[in-house]
Amino acid sequence: MNKKTAKRILCLFLSLVMLFSVVSGINFETFAAEKGTQSYSNNAYGGAARCQTNLNMYNASIVSGNNITYVVDKKYYSDMSSLGNVYSVEFIANAVKASTSIVCSSSTYSISDTGVSNDVFLTTNPSSNGPGYTTHSGCINGPLPEIGETAEFTITSNIYVTYAASGYPIFNDSCSNTVNVKIITVDTTDLSQLIVNTSKLYESCWTSDSWSGFSTAQTNANNVAKDVTATQSQIDSAYEALSAAKAALVHDGSIMACSYCSGNNSEGGGAITPIAHKNIQYGSNPDRQVLDLYLPSNTKGDISLILFIHGGAWLFGSKEDFTNEAYEACKKYGIATAAISYRYASLGSVNYNDILNDVEAATLKIKEYAKEQDFNIEKMMTHGFSAGAHLSLMYAYTRQNSSSIKPVCVYSNSGPSYLLNSEYLALSSDLGLAISSVSGVIYNESTKSNILVQQAVMNASPVNYINSNCPPTIICHGVQDSIVPYSEGLILNAYLNDAGVEHSFITFPNSNHGCGSDPDCKAVADEIYDEYVNKYLLDVDTEIVHNYVATVTEKTCTTDGYTTYTCSDCGRYYISDYQVAGHTPGEWEIITPATTTTEGEKVKKCTVCQEIVETQVIEKIKEFKAKENSPVTIDETDMTIVGVPQGTTDISEYFETDGYELEYIETSAGFGTGTVVNVKTNGEIYKTYTIVISGDVTGDGYVDSFDTAQASYYVNSFEEPESNITMKATDMCNDGYLDASDLAYIIYIANYME
Repeated sequence: MNKKTAKRILCLFLSLVMLFSVVSGINFETFAAEKGTQSYSNNAYGGAARCQTNLNMYNASIVSGNNITYVVDKKYYSDMSSLGNVYSVEFIANAVKASTSIVCSSSTYSISDTGVSNDVFLTTNPSSNGPGYTTHSGCINGPLPEIGETAEFTITSNIYVTYAASGYPIFNDSCSNTVNVKIITVDTTDLSQLIVNTSKLYESCWTSDSWSGFSTAQTNANNVAKDVTATQSQIDSAYEALSAAKAALVHDGSIMACSYCSGNNSEGGGAITPIAHKNIQYGSNPDRQVLDLYLPSNTKGDISLILFIHGGAWLFGSKEDFTNEAYEACKKYGIATAAISYRYASLGSVNYNDILNDVEAATLKIKEYAKEQDFNIEKMMTHGFSAGAHLSLMYAYTRQNSSSIKPVCVYSNSGPSYLLNSEYLALSSDLGLAISSVSGVIYNESTKSNILVQQAVMNASPVNYINSNCPPTIICHGVQDSIVPYSEGLILNAYLNDAGVEHSFITFPNSNHGCGSDPDCKAVADEIYDEYVNKYLLDVDTEIVHNYVATVTEKTCTTDGYTTYTCSDCGRYYISDYQVAGHTPGEWEIITPATTTTEGEKVKKCTVCQEIVETQVIEKIKEFKAKENSPVTIDETDMTIVGVPQGTTDISEYFETDGYELEYIETSAGFGTGTVVNVKTNGEIYKTYTIVISGDVTGDGYVDSFDTAQASYYVNSFEEPESNITMKATDMCNDGYLDASDLAYIIYIANYME
């Protein structure tokens, strides 16, 4: 059995579960367990009184003991109540009166049915003391938790009973059942949409090496999307992996025009233009034995076909019922499609076998006509609705060897499969007339027990021909179908399962004939349809003839760049010359300079959008200081460097300059008193000092007679220099006064020291 995901199964509520339980061959207990349904029962006895509560929880994702977990996908559900009825309670008692309650422990969540009021008589004859029962079912009301978070609470059902009868004492009794409920929210919207988009990519467009990584990511994404226990992180990881694999595949330069480029691909690409060939006659009846054929433009060579067969109880309808579907399928998939009319069934004149002969003649005509247009059609899907679905199944199961175009898969929408189903005659006598016409025998309440009639009707039933060689089958059926009963889908599903035939069964719980009332289930069916077309119809060597024009899309900071080669005839395209999106970093810019006590920060900004694209921490700078045993000292009070020897041209040797650079201002041949030194780190000025050469009063870098003369003037006139720097150069004793001692020291340096 090809099982769909729990998200699809959530379409089946309690009513659907009950339908499964009554169909022959379906084990209700197994079915319930598979869908996460659990029942908790408790009995209590108080003398003559007995009470029992059964608390049933349906469609839970995970069931373990009395712990129930619902993993709810926001793609399909907006809150808990949108899941529909998820619990039911049955209260049973041998008693006169009962009081019941259903209690939810959460202040955030509530339940839609809280039981019955006190002292309700359980039987129409109170003196009989039961047994009596009442049942309740309902929803859990409340919001879904945030993505990745959980909500936990309990639901408890209680019953309190009173037993009283003549000659007996009054007995009271009670019992209850509690389940622990956990709700986890996930969201597969983006992942599911990406899977749909990537289903438009086909292996035949790439080499096996290019395809393998993508195929692995796609398979994993499908498994995660269908896994009811998948966490949000697993969903996100699958999305990221598939997105990256798709980008690598599509932009590896090897993609050529293919079905990815066509039709309803939301990512772009012009649609294929279907060329319509109308009213092609394939038999002698000009009104009924005609067909419309659609072939894709700019295409030739091997191609597959979808053959659309209309419904109408085998008694009315025409190819025009499928005109739009055939056109859109050709446009979407880039393959041939056809819609046919056929002779109506008529008792004693045209039966199912005659109509199948019409389909066979139509396929031969399609093959011959397509060959004239340079197409070779070897395989097809038969696609039918209602009576057309019946014919699609019959043709696919019985004409494998005689059909000029081989059926490799079949799609049945609301199709009859077992015409002996007793529900047909129960629904309407008109259905009996329709079955009579197509089977060729009179089938009604009077004849239904006749062995020969039964055999003829069974011969007209698709399930009669199911074996392991039947082609893969898609079944869509509405639970509320009032024309072709839902049990037809169940029976067909069971036969295919027993024969081991690959198939997919999609149930539409709220839909009547035609499956039109369940959009979520329709989306699931469309996805499966795409999978079958991709797998069984698109692995052919179709030759595309194109006239490509290149359009360059430049990369931006956030979007990829690429060149799109578009066919000017049909609009198909392929993408190549891929450039990964990214910023263009500029130069480093210091935002916060480092100091000796704090780290700094520098950044690179994108030259296009100015967004910060890289950040680095600037380490704390070391203290700028003189080396040990250096002749110079640093005075941080007046920002001077004192003791620089005369004639010095580079003072860096006197300092620990790791992380620093020195910039000299107003320097001539050498340094003199008053020369300014900028200490820089990371290109920025950290500190500024002024050099003081002891004895260099004039500031030329040397101590000579000019300095002794100037110093003598200051000493003898008792006049201090205007400049503090000059004062510091003259005050050799560093006592704050200019006197004979300072002058003597300067004279000594001028005469005896270089």
